[in-house]
Amino acid sequence: MGTNSPLTMNEPLSISSQTIEHIKQRMPELYASLAEPVTPFFLNNTLNFEEKLAQIFVFQYILNPVYQKYCTALGWSANDYSRCFDELPPLLPVKAFKEAAVWTHDTLVGDIEISTYLTHLKADAQPLEFLSSGTSAMQRSRHRVLDPTFYDASIRASWQARFGKDNWIIWAYTPGYSENPQSSLLYMIDRLMEWDHTQESRYLSLEECLPLQQLNTLVEDGHRVMLFGAAFGWLDLIERHERENEPLSLPREVSIMETGGMKTFRRSISRVDLFDRLVQGFNCAPEQLHTEYGMTECLSQAYTSKGLWLKSPDWVKIVVVDPDQPNKVLEPGQEGLIGIVDLANIYSCSFMVTGDRGVQDEEGRFQVLGRWEPTSLRGCNFLMEQDG
Repeated sequence: MGTNSPLTMNEPLSISSQTIEHIKQRMPELYASLAEPVTPFFLNNTLNFEEKLAQIFVFQYILNPVYQKYCTALGWSANDYSRCFDELPPLLPVKAFKEAAVWTHDTLVGDIEISTYLTHLKADAQPLEFLSSGTSAMQRSRHRVLDPTFYDASIRASWQARFGKDNWIIWAYTPGYSENPQSSLLYMIDRLMEWDHTQESRYLSLEECLPLQQLNTLVEDGHRVMLFGAAFGWLDLIERHERENEPLSLPREVSIMETGGMKTFRRSISRVDLFDRLVQGFNCAPEQLHTEYGMTECLSQAYTSKGLWLKSPDWVKIVVVDPDQPNKVLEPGQEGLIGIVDLANIYSCSFMVTGDRGVQDEEGRFQVLGRWEPTSLRGCNFLMEQDG
């Protein structure tokens, strides 16, 4: 796929001779919810997952030219609505977000225009645009979020599904992210901090040790605290405490969230070794440590449910696919590429295959085993090597 310049949101795209009546018939609930949203479509409880998936597929096929071109090359069309109930639509390689404008556009169907203009937003509202990490000279993923309220709703619902509706104080430790103000992770952390009614949430200093006395005071006052940061940042903080001879010992009421990023300029570490190092370094119980899996190209997050296993929210489907046949879903225990169906990505692309190597268990939980390398897959024996 060649590099495309961003398409202008105001320039309608012409498509084939499908009629507007056919489009409304295929996605009535989605069409209605986008015009006058009360609850985001992906949180609609009156439809099951496959019904929502099929409507979003039709919507994105028609209004997302990048996804339409990819699907057409694989023999799919907007008429394959019913096919979505038996198999996954094509999973777009996530690298497309680096190479093209992967979002929906106003479209002409005959002489009738379907618009992605959102009447419920302010007239001067601007879409968010997130960039993946990297330097300005690097080719970085771009994800345009036309309706920020969808991302906000996904963040809140994902968090509450895993951690409940109790108030959490967020202390974030984010070295490196200040260089990318368009980070989707920073946006997520900002939202979580805004929802803390104590106003005690904050970004921690990158030049100091963890303020343990203040942390203990919050715990003594009955608050729940989540330390939120990338894996390599926590390793650096642990080493700082060791150098300054200030041993860490976290109260049981404090939890730690690590967001991946196991490879830095100085080290590469497996997830098992990382988990052990964090538990030992923070002198905490294993159940205090959590992992968040998210990416610039997705609006939803998965969190660990037990140990190293991640669980996605109800509107997200995770699959592990054959690297040579990305729409072939592998059996539990087989390693492959992680595929994602994120129904919150309504205005971009909900169907993606990542470059992450992973494995899934019988319950649908999954682990991220690192970046995919052609020689790194180990067959069907993974689940027999780990017990939880």
